Amino acid sequence: MSAAVETVAFGSGSPPSRALRKRVTSLLAAGELVALPTETVYGIFARADRPEALERLRNVKHRPEEKVFTWHVGDARALARFPHLWHSARRLAEKYWPGPLTLVLHGVPHGLELASAGGWTGVRLPAFAPTAKLLADLDFPVVGSSANRPAGAALVDAAAI
Repeated sequence: MSAAVETVAFGSGSPPSRALRKRVTSLLAAGELVALPTETVYGIFARADRPEALERLRNVKHRPEEKVFTWHVGDARALARFPHLWHSARRLAEKYWPGPLTLVLHGVPHGLELASAGGWTGVRLPAFAPTAKLLADLDFPVVGSSANRPAGAALVDAAAI
Protein backbone atom coordinates (compact mmCIF):
# COMPACT_ATOMS: atom_id res chain seq x y z
CA MET A 1 0.00 0.00 0.00
CA SER A 2 1.21 3.46 -0.84
CA ALA A 3 0.51 5.28 2.46
CA ALA A 4 1.41 4.48 6.03
CA VAL A 5 -1.27 2.55 7.87
CA GLU A 6 -0.99 1.85 11.57
CA THR A 7 -2.25 -1.70 12.23
CA VAL A 8 -3.83 -2.44 15.59
CA ALA A 9 -4.42 -5.99 16.78
CA PHE A 10 -6.28 -7.05 19.92
CA GLY A 11 -6.63 -10.34 21.68
CA SER A 12 -9.83 -12.16 20.78
CA GLY A 13 -12.59 -10.19 22.42
CA SER A 14 -10.36 -8.57 25.02
CA PRO A 15 -10.80 -4.84 25.49
CA PRO A 16 -7.97 -2.70 24.14
CA SER A 17 -5.76 -1.11 26.76
CA ARG A 18 -6.17 2.57 27.62
CA ALA A 19 -2.81 3.29 25.95
CA LEU A 20 -3.89 1.54 22.76
CA ARG A 21 -7.23 3.36 22.67
CA LYS A 22 -5.42 6.65 23.19
CA ARG A 23 -2.97 5.87 20.36
CA VAL A 24 -5.74 4.93 17.90
CA THR A 25 -7.77 8.02 18.82
CA SER A 26 -4.70 10.22 18.41
CA LEU A 27 -3.81 8.79 15.02
CA LEU A 28 -7.35 9.05 13.66
CA ALA A 29 -7.78 12.56 15.08
CA ALA A 30 -4.61 13.63 13.26
CA GLY A 31 -5.94 12.31 9.94
CA GLU A 32 -3.85 9.14 9.86
CA LEU A 33 -5.09 5.73 8.71
CA VAL A 34 -5.55 2.87 11.16
CA ALA A 35 -6.22 -0.80 10.38
CA LEU A 36 -8.54 -2.43 12.90
CA PRO A 37 -10.17 -5.86 13.09
CA THR A 38 -13.89 -6.35 12.55
CA GLU A 39 -15.83 -9.58 12.92
CA THR A 40 -15.03 -10.49 9.32
CA VAL A 41 -11.79 -8.85 8.12
CA TYR A 42 -9.37 -6.07 8.93
CA GLY A 43 -10.54 -2.68 7.79
CA ILE A 44 -8.66 0.56 7.17
CA PHE A 45 -10.26 3.50 8.92
CA ALA A 46 -9.99 7.26 8.49
CA ARG A 47 -11.55 10.30 10.06
CA ALA A 48 -14.59 11.14 7.91
CA ASP A 49 -14.52 14.90 8.40
CA ARG A 50 -10.89 15.38 7.33
CA PRO A 51 -10.49 15.67 3.53
CA GLU A 52 -6.80 14.73 3.66
CA ALA A 53 -7.61 11.56 5.63
CA LEU A 54 -10.23 10.53 3.07
CA GLU A 55 -7.77 11.24 0.26
CA ARG A 56 -5.18 9.01 1.97
CA LEU A 57 -7.74 6.25 2.26
CA ARG A 58 -8.75 6.64 -1.40
CA ASN A 59 -5.10 6.44 -2.44
CA VAL A 60 -4.45 3.34 -0.36
CA LYS A 61 -7.56 1.65 -1.72
CA HIS A 62 -7.08 2.93 -5.31
CA ARG A 63 -10.68 4.08 -5.06
CA PRO A 64 -12.31 6.70 -7.28
CA GLU A 65 -13.68 9.80 -5.57
CA GLU A 66 -17.27 9.04 -6.51
CA LYS A 67 -17.19 5.73 -4.61
CA VAL A 68 -17.77 6.60 -0.96
CA PHE A 69 -16.78 4.78 2.22
CA THR A 70 -18.95 3.34 4.97
CA TRP A 71 -19.42 5.12 8.29
CA HIS A 72 -18.48 2.72 11.09
CA VAL A 73 -20.15 3.34 14.43
CA GLY A 74 -19.67 1.87 17.88
CA ASP A 75 -23.28 1.96 18.98
CA ALA A 76 -26.67 1.67 17.29
CA ARG A 77 -27.70 4.98 18.88
CA ALA A 78 -25.83 6.60 15.98
CA LEU A 79 -28.98 5.96 13.94
CA ALA A 80 -30.58 8.85 15.84
CA ARG A 81 -28.42 11.17 13.71
CA PHE A 82 -30.64 10.36 10.72
CA PRO A 83 -33.67 12.67 10.91
CA HIS A 84 -36.02 10.47 8.87
CA LEU A 85 -35.06 6.89 9.65
CA TRP A 86 -37.34 4.34 8.04
CA HIS A 87 -38.97 1.82 10.32
CA SER A 88 -37.60 -1.03 8.17
CA ALA A 89 -34.02 0.26 8.62
CA ARG A 90 -34.46 0.39 12.39
CA ARG A 91 -35.83 -3.19 12.39
CA LEU A 92 -32.89 -4.44 10.30
CA ALA A 93 -30.44 -2.80 12.70
CA GLU A 94 -32.23 -4.31 15.71
CA LYS A 95 -32.09 -7.77 14.16
CA TYR A 96 -28.62 -7.80 12.53
CA TRP A 97 -26.49 -5.31 14.45
CA PRO A 98 -23.87 -5.54 15.57
CA GLY A 99 -22.67 -7.46 12.56
CA PRO A 100 -21.61 -7.32 8.92
CA LEU A 101 -24.67 -5.43 7.70
CA THR A 102 -24.25 -2.04 6.05
CA LEU A 103 -27.38 0.08 5.97
CA VAL A 104 -27.52 2.70 3.22
CA LEU A 105 -29.72 5.41 4.68
CA HIS A 106 -31.21 8.61 3.37
CA GLY A 107 -29.57 11.55 5.11
CA VAL A 108 -26.12 12.91 5.81
CA PRO A 109 -25.28 13.32 9.48
CA HIS A 110 -22.99 16.22 10.40
CA GLY A 111 -19.34 15.39 9.72
CA LEU A 112 -20.15 12.86 7.01
CA GLU A 113 -20.67 15.28 4.13
CA LEU A 114 -17.43 14.10 2.46
CA ALA A 115 -18.28 10.44 2.96
CA SER A 116 -21.82 10.42 1.56
CA ALA A 117 -23.24 10.55 -1.94
CA GLY A 118 -26.46 11.98 -3.29
CA GLY A 119 -27.95 12.45 0.18
CA TRP A 120 -27.29 8.84 1.23
CA THR A 121 -24.86 7.44 3.83
CA GLY A 122 -23.72 3.86 4.41
CA VAL A 123 -23.45 2.92 8.09
CA ARG A 124 -22.25 -0.22 9.84
CA LEU A 125 -21.84 -1.38 13.44
CA PRO A 126 -19.05 -3.99 13.68
CA ALA A 127 -19.70 -6.97 15.95
CA PHE A 128 -16.07 -7.18 17.08
CA ALA A 129 -16.52 -5.66 20.55
CA PRO A 130 -13.03 -4.11 21.00
CA THR A 131 -13.30 -2.20 17.72
CA ALA A 132 -16.89 -1.15 18.43
CA LYS A 133 -15.77 0.17 21.83
CA LEU A 134 -13.02 2.23 20.21
CA LEU A 135 -15.46 3.67 17.68
CA ALA A 136 -18.05 4.44 20.37
CA ASP A 137 -15.53 6.48 22.34
CA LEU A 138 -14.57 8.76 19.43
CA ASP A 139 -16.01 12.27 19.21
CA PHE A 140 -15.67 12.39 15.42
CA PRO A 141 -17.01 10.13 12.64
CA VAL A 142 -14.85 7.41 11.11
CA VAL A 143 -15.24 5.65 7.78
CA GLY A 144 -13.63 2.48 6.62
CA SER A 145 -13.11 -0.08 3.95
CA SER A 146 -11.70 -3.59 3.92
CA ALA A 147 -7.91 -3.59 4.11
CA ASN A 148 -7.37 -5.84 1.09
CA ARG A 149 -6.12 -4.51 -2.22
CA PRO A 150 -8.81 -4.08 -4.88
CA ALA A 151 -9.94 -7.55 -6.02
CA GLY A 152 -7.44 -9.05 -3.55
CA ALA A 153 -8.02 -11.67 -0.90
CA ALA A 154 -9.58 -10.57 2.39
CA LEU A 155 -7.04 -9.74 5.09
CA VAL A 156 -8.01 -11.51 8.29
CA ASP A 157 -4.92 -11.05 10.45
CA ALA A 158 -2.72 -8.12 11.41
CA ALA A 159 0.42 -9.62 9.88
CA ALA A 160 -1.19 -9.62 6.43
CA ILE A 161 -1.71 -5.85 6.49
